[in-house]
Order: sequence, then structure tokens, then C-alpha cells
Amino acid sequence: SGSFKTDFPGFSAISCQLVSPCPSGSGPWKFELCTSGGDRVAASAVQMPALLKETPVKIRFSERKAGEWRLIIRNSSPIPASCRDLRLKCILYAGTLPVSRYWYGILAFGVFFIVIGYLDHVFRKNDDRLSRGRRADFDFGIHYFRAFAIFFIMILHYHYFCPELRVLNNTLFSSASYFFVFISGYLFYYLTHGFAAEWHFSGTVPFLKIRTVSGKFSITDYYRKKLLNILLPYFLFSSAIFLYVLLYSDTTQFVPAVPGIWKDFFFRLRTGAVQGPYWYIYFISKVFLVSPLLLFLPRKSFIAVTAASCVLPFIFTRVQSHFSYFLPMYLLGMAYARFRLSADRFLYRPAVRIAVILLTAAGLIFYYPGTEEQTGLVYVIRLLMTIDLMYLTSFLSRWRIPWLSYCADVSFTFFFIHDFVFAYVSGPVWKLFYGIFKAVPGLEIIIPAILIAVTILTAAALKILFGRFSRRFIGS
Repeated sequence: SGSFKTDFPGFSAISCQLVSPCPSGSGPWKFELCTSGGDRVAASAVQMPALLKETPVKIRFSERKAGEWRLIIRNSSPIPASCRDLRLKCILYAGTLPVSRYWYGILAFGVFFIVIGYLDHVFRKNDDRLSRGRRADFDFGIHYFRAFAIFFIMILHYHYFCPELRVLNNTLFSSASYFFVFISGYLFYYLTHGFAAEWHFSGTVPFLKIRTVSGKFSITDYYRKKLLNILLPYFLFSSAIFLYVLLYSDTTQFVPAVPGIWKDFFFRLRTGAVQGPYWYIYFISKVFLVSPLLLFLPRKSFIAVTAASCVLPFIFTRVQSHFSYFLPMYLLGMAYARFRLSADRFLYRPAVRIAVILLTAAGLIFYYPGTEEQTGLVYVIRLLMTIDLMYLTSFLSRWRIPWLSYCADVSFTFFFIHDFVFAYVSGPVWKLFYGIFKAVPGLEIIIPAILIAVTILTAAALKILFGRFSRRFIGS
């Protein structure tokens, strides 16, 4: 058994994972959460082979308040001597937002999107561009979607100073990378084929002789642009951050992953480990590598591949395989661009709008509080939220919003620098305003807003500094 003490408002689950060796065959183990007086409040049983595979044991219960608690591990069978020094890594899942307030938040979410959906429905009746199916010169709906996607990612990573909002933040924004993946898939097909256009080809054409598709797409230009506009900024930012941390910072986050500075750098560069969010570049590079092959798929084959891929998030977690976990959303983005006219006729029906919004709210409520291992559920919720955000950005696309358009334009720069800003700006901000935060509890919620503002200003300064070469050096 072991005791622990919590001083934050509450927690609703505890996850335990074995970190010391223990032989199998010891029978079922029972994990009990008790008060300091020994009263049991929750329990969970697990077989030892599961522990040998380092599978976390998660115990859920109604929210518990701050205080002293005791975790007791029992076994009815004799415990081998080699297993009596059992060491566990335990993680508490905070549930600091009262359930009633959480319901109010989800209710407000539903009402907001229903109102937006109704207004969008009214406007769309007179929207000649969509009703006649012509291609717009610029898709402001998806453009604004990029701005919302990067804001969601920054909010997710900047929430650590706001424990009261931690549960709600994780529920709404965890795996927000899904939105960027969807946009990437959409833009890939949209920019190569036009608005909801169908590509037809006859005969078998060797891959290396393909130069254009529908007269617009060049494979060599495609790879060249990805190399210069994404991988080159990634290399430059990774190099600069690695050198800064190595030479000027006392942080311990760069404990060498492999022996040797250069080997360590190239290992981190290859795996996207220089900064936490950079895993996305490693993932999306593999997607970009195979994307042109998807253009060879006829209509029925493409639908079959996309539909089959949708089961992958229910099989793989994002830890096991980013590629398998996020690829379905990329294919769905391509599918939406390819069949947009038909998809919009269905998705923008009033009954479908209301159903999507209510299903999203129901999924968020079911997801609360802290079911991180249910990756299939996260996938479904993020897919529904993608449709919700398309309703919102479709409505907003009728107006030109300069600040939102600017944030969409520099979204990749935000992505590259936001984690660095959090690591090296949040501490000074906390120290500078600590007296105010201590005097006014809850005011620390402004820290994420300050960090986002610093990120925007830093990106603007970099864009001015590099001028017309900014896309090559900072990604936008």
C-alpha cells in the first residue's frame, strides 16, 4: 500500500502502471482506493500478465476532493518474494470542473452551433456559388478553418496554468491535430482537381511518366514545394531550437536520446522529437510521400479505401501508430473535396445539422471525464466536431475577416514556434504577475491568452524579418 496527498480541487480517476519486474502466475491483483481512515471508495481487479505488458489499470469513481488517500494492492495468492517490492507509476486525472458547469458548457456549445447552423441555412438559400456548384476563386471556409485549428492546438498546449479548465480543455481539444490532417487532405485534392471535380483517365500509365493530372498537378512540383515550404522550415526551426537549448539553456529536456550530439540531433530530427508537436511533421511527411498514389484510385476504389481506413483508429492508438491513427481523417478530407457537392447537399440539410450538433454534444458528455484510452471515441468526436466547424466557417466565409485570415496564413509558423514560446515565456510571465495571480484566484486563465499573443507577435516579427523569403524559412 501507499499513501498520497492531493491539494488540487478534485480528481476522478487514477491510472496505475507497473514499472518494476514481477513474475506472472500470481493470480488476480486488486487495486483499492481508500480514504486515510481505510474506507474503500473504488476498486479494480487485473491479472498479472496484463501488468507484465505494462497495461495501465484505470480506476474511475465519482469526483474526490483534496486530501489524503491510500492506494492498497491486494492478492489472495501467495506473493513471490521477488514481487514484494512492487513499484507503480500512478497518474491522477483531475476533474476540477463541476459536472453541472460542464453540462452548461456543452449546452452552450449546442445552442451556439444550432443558431449558427440556422443562420447559415438562411444565407445559403441565396448563395449562388454553392447552389450552382461553381468553384470559388478562394475557399475562405477552409481558410478560416485553418485558423481555428491552430488556435485549438495552441489552447490545448497552453492550458497548464488553468487547472479549473483542464478537463473541459482536454475534452474539447485533445487530438486537435485531426483538424489539420483533414484540411491537408482537402487542400491536396482541391488544389489538384478544382472544386468537386472528377478525374478520369484511361489505360495504364507508368508512375514516372505522370507529369500532370487534370492539367494542374505536377508531381515534381508537388514534392519540391513540400520540401521547400515544410521540410526546410522544419529543419531550420529544429536546428535553431536544438542549438539554443544546447548552448544557452539549463533545461534538462534534451537528455540525449542516443550517444553523441550530432547523432542525437539527427535522431530527433528524423523522429520529430526536437519539440513535442514536431511529431506531426514526421507523420505528415509520410502522408505527403504517398498522396500522389491516391490520385490513381478510381472513384469506387477510392471510396472503398477511405471507408476501410475508418476502422484504423479503433484498432491503433496514436502512440502505436500516428500514421494509422490519423490517415483516415486525411482520406476523409480528400473525399470531401472530391465529392463536395453531394456531401454538402446532405450535410447542410437542417435535420442533419441538428443531428450532428446533438451527437457531438452527446459524445463530449460521454467522453467526460478523462477516457483518454478510448481513441476510437476521440476519432468519432473529432470527426463530428470537424463538421461543426465547417458549419461555422462556412457561415463566416461570407465576410472578409482580416485578423482571422492572417492567422490562417501564418498557421504553420504558429505551429513551429508555439511550443518554444510556452517553454521559455510562460515562466517569466508567471513570475512577473505572480502577485496578481495569488491575490485574484482564477486570473491565471489569462496566461494562455498572453502566450497566444506572444506567439502571434513573434510570427509577425519573423514574417517581416524574412520578407518574401518567409515561406521558405518560417513556413508562411
